[in-house]
Amino acid sequence: SVVAELVVVDDASADDTRLKLAAVDDDRLRVVAGAGVGLAAALNVGLAKCSESVVARLDADDLLIPGALGAQLARLRASGVAVLGGQAASFWPGGERLPRVAGRPTAPDVVAWQLLFSCVVAHCVVANQS
Repeated sequence: SVVAELVVVDDASADDTRLKLAAVDDDRLRVVAGAGVGLAAALNVGLAKCSESVVARLDADDLLIPGALGAQLARLRASGVAVLGGQAASFWPGGERLPRVAGRPTAPDVVAWQLLFSCVVAHCVVANQS
């Protein structure tokens, strides 16, 4: 399996997240209680709890197609880059795909410039921690 551990930060959610996670019987799952202080702080808490050298970050509403994580990991290792992003698609609640408004930049200089102003990297992001 590509997944060595799954760290889930429950940032004081008001839904049934904890109940659903408690029903998962998998030693790779680690649930970390957040303090309800927001996304950036929760991401930092989760990252600090990861023991692997490569981390993939997803939000609760993100989905990956089967094999995507393994393909990203192989590409990351083969290329020697520090961070590898992916493409994203948005869907209406009924499942219909929204039209693509604009592509994400791929040229390193354009990505570096745009990162000064906003996040231009789509999830799932796979990154080396070292």
